[in-house]
Amino acid sequence: MSKTENDKPTLAFVDHSFHKKSHSGDFLRELFSEHFQITDFWDDSWDGGKQIKAMELNKYDYIFYFQLINSINELKKIKSKIIWAPMYDGVNLNDALYWKLLATFPVKIICFSEKIYNHCIKYSIEAIKIQYYFEPKINTNIPTKRGNHFFFWYRGGITFEEIKKIIKPEDVDGFIYKSTPDPFKNKEVISKEDIKKYKIEMIESDFIPKNKYLELLSKSNIYIAPRKKEGIGMSFLEAMSMGLVIIGNDEATLNEYVKNNYNGCLFNKNSGFINLKNIEEIRNNSIISAKNGYEKWIEEEKFLTNFIFSNYTIKNKKWTLKNYFDYISYSARIIKYKIIKIIISLYKKI
Repeated sequence: MSKTENDKPTLAFVDHSFHKKSHSGDFLRELFSEHFQITDFWDDSWDGGKQIKAMELNKYDYIFYFQLINSINELKKIKSKIIWAPMYDGVNLNDALYWKLLATFPVKIICFSEKIYNHCIKYSIEAIKIQYYFEPKINTNIPTKRGNHFFFWYRGGITFEEIKKIIKPEDVDGFIYKSTPDPFKNKEVISKEDIKKYKIEMIESDFIPKNKYLELLSKSNIYIAPRKKEGIGMSFLEAMSMGLVIIGNDEATLNEYVKNNYNGCLFNKNSGFINLKNIEEIRNNSIISAKNGYEKWIEEEKFLTNFIFSNYTIKNKKWTLKNYFDYISYSARIIKYKIIKIIISLYKKI
């Protein structure tokens, strides 16, 4: 395999194409660029496109998959060293067949969720558990006026009807509602009555410049996380770095960063209204958590680099009979899924 002029190993960075817009993987590009010559590949299979073929990826010393990874059939053709960072909100931990087959490859997994890490250990897959934090940029003027000023980015996960079950109108002094659903998600309609009761400032735009987005965040002191599950949780982590109190669904990865009523507030379908009386104390704890977390992340960067460059366990290239039976079962299920998908697509055109 070819080496770069400065003798850095080459790395194919295979990223979810939606991240072109969200820039979720940029922090890893920045980190990896210190050690690798990076070439970006954008996987748009989630949007009806095709995955990147093994033949193209085998030109590189390392392949890093961020969120999406090739099928088992394509992974069998990979000659390069494989690294994968699956996202908790997009990975199926219940697919035992898949994980058994994945465990036969010399793959290393970067886990941003403890649940994924424990799953890797269960299947004897080499893994490292890390938590990412933004560098704290605490604005001491937050909030600019007293009271509870909320920011909520509707992405199609948490709905406003769910928010009404945890936040009382009388506890709201201001509410910025950014309506920008994720792909394949629909916008929701909020009644004029609720807009008035919750003092909502509606922001409807497919794209807001970064500086404008941060300006909106800086007007708030409470951030309601938009999803029921998070991959890393870049949006709430950025808000946390700015000193906002995080309110979110009691699921990974958010509940791996937030301890209820200590440095944020967690809710579930049975939790009822959130008590916001101690919000300033919670905010102070959140600021400390963000600072300590960032310092830990700087240290973990070194461990992550060492993990990637350490020896890759060479698995037995010759599959057992059981491996082949598992592979046949898995392949049959994938074919069935594709056929159903085609039938649904044809039905919609009728």
